Amino acid sequence: MKILTLPLFLCAFLALSQAAAFPDNEDEPVKEETDLKVLPEAEALNWTHPAGDELGTEENVLKATNDLIRRGSCSHGWWEFNGRCFRYFPISISWANAQRNCVSMQASLASVHSFEEYHFVRNLVNGLVQAWLGGSDAQEEGTWLWSDGTPFHYSQWCHGEPNNMAGQHCLQMNYGGSKCWDDQWCNARRPYVCSKKNSSYR
Repeated sequence: MKILTLPLFLCAFLALSQAAAFPDNEDEPVKEETDLKVLPEAEALNWTHPAGDELGTEENVLKATNDLIRRGSCSHGWWEFNGRCFRYFPISISWANAQRNCVSMQASLASVHSFEEYHFVRNLVNGLVQAWLGGSDAQEEGTWLWSDGTPFHYSQWCHGEPNNMAGQHCLQMNYGGSKCWDDQWCNARRPYVCSKKNSSYR
């Protein structure tokens, strides 16, 4: 009797081992330990930042992603275009004070070098506001220079401008119905756009 029991035990053991090695449903993969550590999708989307900002909703995630694309690697408040970071300041001050404020942020009043760049800057200031750019001919009448030292090759002057009316030496954008450039008295008060090189741009 004892002799018959051992073969039966071995057969049962082999059958159980094979059942464990080959699951009944071959289409269902065996979960590994790493699979168990993945957060459920719903939990990941509703993750809340420790500071309390709800970043997890799909709308906020998409908005943050789009902002990062537009901002590039520029710091908060600055927007990237063609290797430079731009920022609009809606406070109305003189051209010289605007330039001084830009310099305090390792920047300069913005220079513009193409139609595409001007379109970008216009969008930055909502396309309507007359604002200071970095152009000036204060050093020599009729010789326009950018305050950041870059060449003044592109321009978007309005018809009949610059006219140097009574000593106008500073460049404002979005002038008139054509939203073009105009020379203005430098002590006029305007909002302004600063720009600086994006240090991470290659």
